[in-house]
Amino acid sequence: MNILLTLKFAYPLLLIFLLLSTGYKRRRTSPSPARKAVFSQLDVLALCWILFTGGNMYFKATVPLQPADFYQLFLLSTLYATARYVFATGANVSMVWITLLMTVAVEVCTGLGQALQLYKHTDPLIKIAGSLMNPVTYANYLLSVLPVSLYIALSPTTFRAGWRYLAGSASILLILIPCCLMASRMAWIVTALIMLLTFRLLRRKPLIQPATRSIHGLLPVLLPLLAGGLFYWLLQLKTASTVGRYFILQNTLQLLHTHFISGIGFGNFNSCYNDFQANYFRTHSDPAMEYLAAFHLNAGNEYLQIALEGGIAAILLIILTLVKIVQIIQKNYRHRQPAVLTGIISIVAILVMACFSYPFRIVPVMAHFIMAMAILSSVDRSYVFPFSTARIYFYPLSSLALILLTAGILRFNSYLRWQIIMQQYADTATPPAACEVKRLYSTLWPALKHHPAFLADYAEKLSQAADYPGALALLQYAIKQSGYYFFYQDIGQVYETLKNAPMAEQAYLKACYLVPGKLYPRYQLMLFYYHNQDTVQAAKWAAIINKMQVKVADQQVATIKHQAREILAGYKSRP
Repeated sequence: MNILLTLKFAYPLLLIFLLLSTGYKRRRTSPSPARKAVFSQLDVLALCWILFTGGNMYFKATVPLQPADFYQLFLLSTLYATARYVFATGANVSMVWITLLMTVAVEVCTGLGQALQLYKHTDPLIKIAGSLMNPVTYANYLLSVLPVSLYIALSPTTFRAGWRYLAGSASILLILIPCCLMASRMAWIVTALIMLLTFRLLRRKPLIQPATRSIHGLLPVLLPLLAGGLFYWLLQLKTASTVGRYFILQNTLQLLHTHFISGIGFGNFNSCYNDFQANYFRTHSDPAMEYLAAFHLNAGNEYLQIALEGGIAAILLIILTLVKIVQIIQKNYRHRQPAVLTGIISIVAILVMACFSYPFRIVPVMAHFIMAMAILSSVDRSYVFPFSTARIYFYPLSSLALILLTAGILRFNSYLRWQIIMQQYADTATPPAACEVKRLYSTLWPALKHHPAFLADYAEKLSQAADYPGALALLQYAIKQSGYYFFYQDIGQVYETLKNAPMAEQAYLKACYLVPGKLYPRYQLMLFYYHNQDTVQAAKWAAIINKMQVKVADQQVATIKHQAREILAGYKSRP
């Protein structure tokens, strides 16, 4: 397991300290005076995004926020400031690219190992997830490193032969795993774009000039044919997924129509969207979409989701940022430095990736995007005001990085303590005391209060300690900020224990409508009606369960369906 990617704060912090060490080395070894750089219009847009995101999160939050809740925003903002400062000094950041290559090499090996295990058990290779625990996230990460890997492989004057051979091998696998093994449609589109831009922008470089001289003249003819054929083939590759994505798109557009002006707030998509989807299934009978629907944390299109969360102000910022990026690319697509061209390729690839996925929600991919944006800012000459790359900027950035590192370690320490507490309770046969549970978990609350699994575990321990009012209050807090279906299942169980049947029924129904394609919430609702002697409703949901199509049939599914058939048979056989 790659701890750099497993811990969300570790990867950006590593890049920050690598950049700072590079900038410090540049200042110590270079006798030349500090360079003059320009605070550009792209820097102004980046600052606007930071301030707008922080303000939107604070004023649109469904629960009160503390400064620690903006940790990730502080972290990524510091990464941009550090990268911007170091690139402005003209320092050689080859070690940063090598670090990215080594990290992805570990992930490639992890993915190949998972592929081998899946093949042995005849499971679909689409489940390859690496250390990121999610196939889509894994594919996004691999593709975001591909431009850097190609840059290293095609730069004989910058990198040694060993690094170039490693980068070339990694590049092949970065294409093979998401495109062929995982059959990712987004990967096919983004990989084709990266390869096209690599040969187009780097065609004058000696290493690949002979390979591109013959095909360069055919590109105007081949490109439309290949793009059209690829798009049609990808639509036919996974028709069910296409239909499901179209359903998400429709719902998101309806929400955007309602919240166009002010938006719903950054971080509120999953609760807002899934409530909207649940209301749809509560009022519509749509078995085909019930089978495809799931609990969604993102819209599958970053531009649409940012517009929904941020409203008209976010839409304007998106337009201004894209226009500025296009202007910079137009002026620098023939730049002499391959690193600048690699930044252009990375920016374009991730922006296209954002049309089909959620790269801005993945911290490592967002870190790569920020690095590429800093490269573009370093060549942007749109004058706002000048600044010097004097060493004075190094010290506040280093201090801020140390503060963020300390805060990250404290957050991780809280997570480890929570794992230890859970294991201690799992090894204890007697139920915990409510006062002890509150004493232990309250110390973890500041760092983990937005972690869904922590909130669910905390509520479960309070329920085991018979502190049902405390468990309900905690679960109500949880559904305000996330709205996961299992919170409603837990609320239903607590109300059922308290003999409050109407509230338990309401919670169980909400869980069913949130994830209509899952069997277990409907199974819980069926048992609730059966235990409360409501045989009509129990038989109704037993019939629904019996007719449900399941995506993965296992022994638990067979047991649930068998019990549903027994309840249905008992209802039909009554006098």
